[in-house]
Amino acid sequence: MKRFRFPLEGVSKVRDNEVKAREATLASAQRELHAARETKSRLIDAMRSSLRRPSQSNVIDVTDLLALERERNRLRAQLTQQDEHLRNWIRQVEAERDRLLEARQKAEAVEKLRERRYLEFVQQVLREEQGMTDEVAGRMRSMREAA
Repeated sequence: MKRFRFPLEGVSKVRDNEVKAREATLASAQRELHAARETKSRLIDAMRSSLRRPSQSNVIDVTDLLALERERNRLRAQLTQQDEHLRNWIRQVEAERDRLLEARQKAEAVEKLRERRYLEFVQQVLREEQGMTDEVAGRMRSMREAA
């Protein structure tokens, strides 16, 4: 019996490997995005805690106020920077999702072609088997008629 051979097997493997690589890249980008979100959350918590600091007494020293204001400005700057960093990771994750989707579509196209070729192969084999069966039946009939 014939064996099915798909001429684009190499292309199929390349496409499958590309999908796996894109999945790994997306997972890495998602981890980075999660870490960026956690960092932003910690910065927000630090900002909130700096706003809630109780004064030790009714009189607040100007140097303490200036230090607190510097700390808040530093936290605001870090928060702004982290927001930009977060937006960059969000864009990167979206781009990786798009690349993964494209890679999956390409792999799926090759897989559909493989399935189509396999069905054609099976139909061809069935036709050949039917031809052999018909030939055997014809010989048997002619042998009966000759006998």
